[in-house]
Amino acid sequence: MPNFIYPARTTSGTLQLSEITQGTYKTFAKMLLNNDIKCLNIFLNKLIDELSADSVLPDNLNIIDKLVLLLDARCYSISPTIDLAAEIKKEKHNYQLNINDVIDSILELKYKKEFIYQDKSIICKATLPRQLSYDTPEDIFTDSITYLELNKEEVKIDYPLPQKKTLINTLPPILLTRYLKFVEQVDNSINTIEVVKLPPAISQQTYAASILGSNISQLFNLCFYLDLATTHQNEYQLIRNFNFTIEQINNTPPVELSLYYKYITAEAAAAKEEQDEKSSEHMRTSHSP
Repeated sequence: MPNFIYPARTTSGTLQLSEITQGTYKTFAKMLLNNDIKCLNIFLNKLIDELSADSVLPDNLNIIDKLVLLLDARCYSISPTIDLAAEIKKEKHNYQLNINDVIDSILELKYKKEFIYQDKSIICKATLPRQLSYDTPEDIFTDSITYLELNKEEVKIDYPLPQKKTLINTLPPILLTRYLKFVEQVDNSINTIEVVKLPPAISQQTYAASILGSNISQLFNLCFYLDLATTHQNEYQLIRNFNFTIEQINNTPPVELSLYYKYITAEAAAAKEEQDEKSSEHMRTSHSP
């Protein structure tokens, strides 16, 4: 049976994605708890590849695009809102964060998305950084370059990263210098703009826009956090009391599991109310003369 597919936005268009399942959501939460940005980067790339219904992802898909894609996937598969809570001096505070508002804030940002360098003998084009993590500045440029022309002849660059890096290292150093300057200027133009604004009573953390992985990972932590202990406890109840299997649970989108929990809670409340009414009736009958 074909999967449910929906349009997910990027900063320059849309892609078609399938749903995030409960099993994937739990893995995502564990990746965030692991707090290893290199491992998280590998996971995010594999996740987008698995979710994508498009045979080939666009060359210009940068790290902001990946964030927006997965936030849209969250809206469809998990929930378009996050309920946040905090307690200060025994006073409880609640706030509901709308993920679509976060996406809109990101898409409203104004910045240059493509680096272009041209002189008499070279034309070079590159995207903004595409990964959360890189080992060296040279790796950022190598991974991001999308077009190269030398002496009016296009140069093939669709090689694996190590081979591509060997080629890039033969280019004039000014290309790397100019590209890194471009990245710095773009980040400086957006990194003071908050795309998530939480009430001070909920959090003092700021969530600014950025094209740097360490800052973007904070947004992933906020939007894909999952209380794994409570989640496993709830899943245990589904398995023990309602004959779910762990395979069924892991293959179901979280938004659908939430409906099951809602129906089960409502059914249990109705059953308790009926039982209480019967108990009250029995008490009245027992005490009647």
